[in-house]
Amino acid sequence: MPPTSSSRLARSFRLAILALTLIAGSQLAVGGADAEQPAEEDVSIWRVFVDDQTDVNRLANGNYDLVEGRGDDYLLVVGEDATATQLRRDGFRIQRDRQLSPIKGVDGRVQANGAFAAAAATFYGGYRTVDEHYAHLDQVAGDHGSLATAYDYGDSWRKTTGATNPNELKAICLTAKQSGDCQLSPNSNKPRALVMAAIHARELQTSEVAYRLIDELTDAYGTDPEITMIMDTTETWIIPVVNPDGREIVESGGNSPYLQRKNANDSRGNCAEPPTASNHHGVDLNRNASAYNYGGIGTSTNACAQTYRGEGPASEPEQAFLEALFRDLWPDQKGAPGDAVASSATGTMITMHSYGNLILLPPGAGGTTPNDNELRHLAFRMSHYNGYQTGTGPEILYGVTGATDDFAYYDLGVASFTYELSPSSGSCSGFTPNYSCVDSSIWPINRDALLYSLKVAGSPYVTPLGPTALSASTSASSVSQNESITVSASVDDNALGTSGISRPGTQNVVAAEYYLDVLPTDGGTAVAMSAADGSFNERSESAQATIDATELSVGQHTVYIRGRDAGGTWGSFTAATFEVTEGSGPTTTTTTTQPTTTTTTTQPTTTTTTTQPTTTTTTTEPSTTTTRRTNKKGKPVGPRPRPI
Repeated sequence: MPPTSSSRLARSFRLAILALTLIAGSQLAVGGADAEQPAEEDVSIWRVFVDDQTDVNRLANGNYDLVEGRGDDYLLVVGEDATATQLRRDGFRIQRDRQLSPIKGVDGRVQANGAFAAAAATFYGGYRTVDEHYAHLDQVAGDHGSLATAYDYGDSWRKTTGATNPNELKAICLTAKQSGDCQLSPNSNKPRALVMAAIHARELQTSEVAYRLIDELTDAYGTDPEITMIMDTTETWIIPVVNPDGREIVESGGNSPYLQRKNANDSRGNCAEPPTASNHHGVDLNRNASAYNYGGIGTSTNACAQTYRGEGPASEPEQAFLEALFRDLWPDQKGAPGDAVASSATGTMITMHSYGNLILLPPGAGGTTPNDNELRHLAFRMSHYNGYQTGTGPEILYGVTGATDDFAYYDLGVASFTYELSPSSGSCSGFTPNYSCVDSSIWPINRDALLYSLKVAGSPYVTPLGPTALSASTSASSVSQNESITVSASVDDNALGTSGISRPGTQNVVAAEYYLDVLPTDGGTAVAMSAADGSFNERSESAQATIDATELSVGQHTVYIRGRDAGGTWGSFTAATFEVTEGSGPTTTTTTTQPTTTTTTTQPTTTTTTTQPTTTTTTTEPSTTTTRRTNKKGKPVGPRPRPI
């Protein structure tokens, strides 16, 4: 871990009073371990039919556990038969959508103070525990010292109050580190992106996606041009488990995980222990943020309800420390709620939840933000990759207040979004899908959407307005200094998700350019590219250019490509690499560098003709990669773009 910073000391001081308050509160708890132990009950997902927005709001404010998914005329609620009875009493027409596995007993795992013992290293078919996620952060920081720094940014409710099974709050910063990088100061050298998981403890797949993103960024650095570009230019902060106390309650159910949503604060209410799907201790951390709209729609004052908002904004240490971390990472770029964020603002934040296959943009309470056009463009750019339905919560789900993404946008001006991972039905749906679903579908379809959010962190309110550059390729993996090489890419302004509300309009691509080894933010020189079909006049174009290697140094070179639309906005970059060698001719192996994605895109067709009687032209599949030369420490060497 890095040395404790002054900002960390300040946070600890600010939260000392909070700790004393929480300890006092826990001594006054009405429930706790003495609460009545419920019998085993079956848990179901219930369809609750709604006729209008009034019904939606009534349900959102009714102390029910709403699932992040819905149909055309119904919302989904988790609960036992008692929940169904209450829904009928409240005048709702309901239908059982499906029954979940029954909740098992705790088998003596309840401790004297109501806390739960830690489970094994993995549980429920392979899901990693909090301890395993934290060990992973330390291992990555140790194995990739030039790329990663692990941080303890605060303490959980249990640790703050001195309860059994306490936890620290941990994050990791990933970047190709230069002087001043990965510091807890809003005055950073590079733009910052943050991805967080498991603010709702039971949403298991979110932490596993965070785990894989960490490995992807560190393991592929130096070999994958897109990953290398991101790591060279951006700081990515990842929190795999925002709510570790709550997650350990989930873990204690073993192969029948408890559906604990909230943190472990048991100082309020006479709530069920062990937790049921619709009744348990804790505060919903995603209703506890000190956003301007705290305490409104979608929250509850019932301490045992799933959406209990707590005693006040950021009353919970997990949320208070999270907000302190955010303020350490980004300057305040936002005025009053009605003021737009300036186009020069930086930073993206993704909070991963489950489930429903959705990308949600602010605000949570209804209406639109002053930056709706920019945020909606970014959201639909991301859903191009994962195919998720896109819109605000009230537009495609239901309204909430006191959410983390609203805080990040309205308080700091950070472009913030919620991902709802996993479909609403099928074998990989739900809060706790089979572990195999993470690698078979959930991670693969979200990889490129997450990477896009990192790529545009430097200008999230501008770059997504322009076309997306895809599928960069070179006509050869290596070329001699007396030869030339062709580079190409697909530039697509129509690279937007197809499902959602108010999909942005598209424009023709009118230009494309490349930069060799140095990006424009670092003083690189633009070189115009031509349209493969002769003119730029379509929404999707294949751009190409020929690079003369005569003046290039021996070693690896990186080409960065982007396009401009008719409105004059340059979009996101894509990247490819090639090697320059000494010799009489090129190695004619085609290398296509592109992210792995399940979205079908139109790839450019590149034909290379080499006039040399002794050379055979060979074309390989896009998965071909180039091995970088390394130094004695195993670090890639050769020309590299400087960090932004």
